[in-house]
Amino acid sequence: MKRAVVFLVFGPALAAVSALLVMAQTAGADHDFAKIFATAVFLFTIPVSAITGCIDGVFCDAPIPLRAALAAAVGAVVAFSLGFVLFSWLFPFAVWLYFAFGGATCMGACSLLASELCYRVPAMQEKSLLRN
Repeated sequence: MKRAVVFLVFGPALAAVSALLVMAQTAGADHDFAKIFATAVFLFTIPVSAITGCIDGVFCDAPIPLRAALAAAVGAVVAFSLGFVLFSWLFPFAVWLYFAFGGATCMGACSLLASELCYRVPAMQEKSLLRN
């Protein structure tokens, strides 16, 4: 999977599906509001995914666990900041931790899924005549 597809399609879709599942668990049968909320979460997650995907591409040479942790931290900061700038008048302060937790979870998962893209063949193995 390409990095852009993972970050710009899978990340927002993961956030929207998880929002739908949480709304179905808590709200019950009110499906119209859940669909609108999931669409809003999907659209909110696209810029968070784009920024985090660019920064994850910079850390392509880092080990996978470090890169996933950095992508999760960047996702948390970007989601918190963007949510606070856009919705500070709408939500109380206690809600912002959910924005940060959701951004960290989705962007960390996207970084782990995109980790196969940065696999580099060592120079010794690349020049070997015995490789398949």
